[in-house]
Amino acid sequence: MAPSNKPTHWMWALALVVATAGPLSLSTAAPVGKETKVDNKRLRQLRQERVAALEEQLQGQFERVKIGKDPLIQYIQAIRELAEAELDLADTTAARIAATEKMLKQLQDCEEQVKALQIAGLQIKQGVAQARTARLKAEIQLEILKAEK
Repeated sequence: MAPSNKPTHWMWALALVVATAGPLSLSTAAPVGKETKVDNKRLRQLRQERVAALEEQLQGQFERVKIGKDPLIQYIQAIRELAEAELDLADTTAARIAATEKMLKQLQDCEEQVKALQIAGLQIKQGVAQARTARLKAEIQLEILKAEK
């Protein structure tokens, strides 16, 4: 016997429960980014471990881009994620500026290397544009941070 497309009683019951229950709430979970009643030492330790892991991930990743194993955007995203992790650790404006300057320097190096690859015929102009837009975004972020200082 072929399955029927007619709703069964349990489907109607489920629809009724969902319709009357209202939106789901995750109010018991702590909001992401909010440090409510969290051990600050433990949180800081985890953030430091994240930075170390991201630095390790970044090691040699551009080499993988150069040989065609990884796309350029993956390398750019790794740089941005490292900067985000360092910004999470930063507790002063000066530390946030330093983290953003580090990201900018890495993206400037990336852009220069991608330009060299394009000249050698190993990268397309869209790759250069991708690196440039990432670098420009970092420069904008840095200027905003400096203006807030």
